[in-house]
Amino acid sequence: MREPGENQIKAWSREYEETPFFFEQNVKAGHRLIAWAEDSTLTKRAFYRILESFPQTIEVLLKIGFSDNADTKPLWSRYHGLVDKWRVTQVIQENEIYVFSDGAHQLCFKEPQSDHYLAFDEYGIFFLYAPTAEDDEIFRSLGFESRYAEPIYSKPHFQHMPPEPEKLEMKFVSQLGLIKANSDLD
Repeated sequence: MREPGENQIKAWSREYEETPFFFEQNVKAGHRLIAWAEDSTLTKRAFYRILESFPQTIEVLLKIGFSDNADTKPLWSRYHGLVDKWRVTQVIQENEIYVFSDGAHQLCFKEPQSDHYLAFDEYGIFFLYAPTAEDDEIFRSLGFESRYAEPIYSKPHFQHMPPEPEKLEMKFVSQLGLIKANSDLD
């Protein structure tokens, strides 16, 4: 993998050399697709294509992680809202540095009337729950290979934090009109 700072993605590892992949997985919560790409342009293209496939109004959940050290599980503050997809897209485009290169948050979108949702985690991994055939095709059409691969966090890795992340996250929360749902810090 390229050196830190050049790739503009949430996490990197010198020992992790996977090419873009996606695979299906059955978990307690149901069926999901997992996908990852090192290339930030490809990651963004996949992200926006998936977002396009959602209905006009979507549930948004932003989880912001905090941890004192690498050996403890992160604590999360959660912000949510029901937002117009056009507005979500516009705000993400205005805040790409935060959305795609801050390794301390998870951004989730859910269809209000179904179990279909996307979680884009703090490592830049896509978790797409209750996926459709269209979701599978999005990854295939962009050149993701359908195969199993261990996630990036299976190797020693670093997570990126842009300068002044608190300002970026609060700008993002404010622009989307999200409200604080709860926090492990309270």
